[in-house]
Amino acid sequence: MPLRIGLALLLCVAVLLPGCVAPPPSNRVEVPAGRYDDAFTAAIEALEERRLPVDRVDARAGVITSAAIDSPGLAGAGDGTQTTTRNLIQDTAHRHVRTVRIEFTTPERDEATAPEPPRSSIAASPAMLDLRDQEGPLVARVVVTVERVAYPGRRLETESVRGSSVSRDVVLQSRGVGGITRIPIRRDSALEQRLAERVRRELQTVE
Repeated sequence: MPLRIGLALLLCVAVLLPGCVAPPPSNRVEVPAGRYDDAFTAAIEALEERRLPVDRVDARAGVITSAAIDSPGLAGAGDGTQTTTRNLIQDTAHRHVRTVRIEFTTPERDEATAPEPPRSSIAASPAMLDLRDQEGPLVARVVVTVERVAYPGRRLETESVRGSSVSRDVVLQSRGVGGITRIPIRRDSALEQRLAERVRRELQTVE
């Protein structure tokens, strides 16, 4: 009986004190005024710590992107892209690549464009604005796109791998289309949140 009473009291406290509940994880980072340089550097370091190769660095436009990196699943123990067991299983069953895009902007522009759908890491910034001259607070968003590598014309044999074959599309070949295609399938919210949290921690420690 005392145990039940104690559990009931804890439940009441949890209901009456919603402000004590931690906010849900987010891929959004609020950058205080004057801290753009620190946040931008922290974002680059967050990619490097997870061994994600940096592809584009544009402090003027506020854009950092990574090169596409293979996610080998179980074959790549300790890989920087692995964040959940579900991702680990999916990356083992299919060939996936991930690209990261970290984009800084003003709070007004962020509210006008968020939430944003999965997009290629090489997509252009929606506005030509030199963020280095901005004196007010900024916002950074981390977007990690998972793409599945597809092999058009590949026909797998169910009984023997040796019996698999590949057909050729002469029309696609005449247009210069290669034999490998990357198809965006979803976003990796877990990796987005971890990269964003790394930037937040740095902003809290760097003076």
